[in-house]
Amino acid sequence: MSELVDTHECPNCGYEPFTTSYCPKCGQRKLSEKDHRVTVLFNEFISGWLNFENSFLNTLKVFLGKPHTYVSEYLSGARKKYISPIKLFILANAFYFIFPAVDTFKTTLHTQLNRLPYSEYTEGFIMSFIAASGMSYPEFAPEYNELTQVLSKALLVILPLLFSVATWVLNLSERERKPLLYHINYSLVLSAFLVFVLCSVLPGSYKLIAVYFEIDGMMELVTEMSLSVTVLLILNVYGYFLYRNFFAGNLLIKGFKVVLLNVAFVPLIQSYRLILLFVTLGWMKFFG
Repeated sequence: MSELVDTHECPNCGYEPFTTSYCPKCGQRKLSEKDHRVTVLFNEFISGWLNFENSFLNTLKVFLGKPHTYVSEYLSGARKKYISPIKLFILANAFYFIFPAVDTFKTTLHTQLNRLPYSEYTEGFIMSFIAASGMSYPEFAPEYNELTQVLSKALLVILPLLFSVATWVLNLSERERKPLLYHINYSLVLSAFLVFVLCSVLPGSYKLIAVYFEIDGMMELVTEMSLSVTVLLILNVYGYFLYRNFFAGNLLIKGFKVVLLNVAFVPLIQSYRLILLFVTLGWMKFFG
């Protein structure tokens, strides 16, 4: 065991002589015989879990109650206190992937052909693609719908990227103070709220209450229109608290920019669905 501990060279950076408890060059801690016992695995697991749990709980509390405070403090350097927006977004997507109470982002072939602003322009291309595949529409549609449902969750990362470009354009005067990275982090938080709260937690809780108390009328209220309106209203309220101190200008200018963001959200969703269409068709052509 002694040959594992007794070293005069730092195993991390190669500095020597490594005679102190910590390497004076890189800060690597010098191992002792206790670090080679099986119990160290348990200690590392508990330590890592508690550190993650504390930062996650701190993040969740501020993410839901004071979203602007969360992002601004993280960008100011509070990296131990909170988990990063990208990690939060990944966790939210993982939760949504496992517990998708509503398929907000799923866009069936019928919807792509008939219910979107660009449908009349893409209909001919889609029908030509189906004809070239050698399948009939009734055969092609179920295969497309099954694949696009999976890809719709995998491609959610596109949404915050599109939204961050929109906020960056609206903040022309503040580009030097707020680079694109800042806009991406704010958009990741907004998207995390969308998929975690509005697509999983709230509708899931609503369904559980309806089933548990056997209130049939509650489920009848859930339609595509009512769901879309509710999601947009709550998302806009959350977006206001997230972005209200982000944009430059007086109160009137800030309010105008928030309204523009609300209006921009709809075409951004349609852009995401158009990208999803081509990715799904491309996947079926090259990997199907």
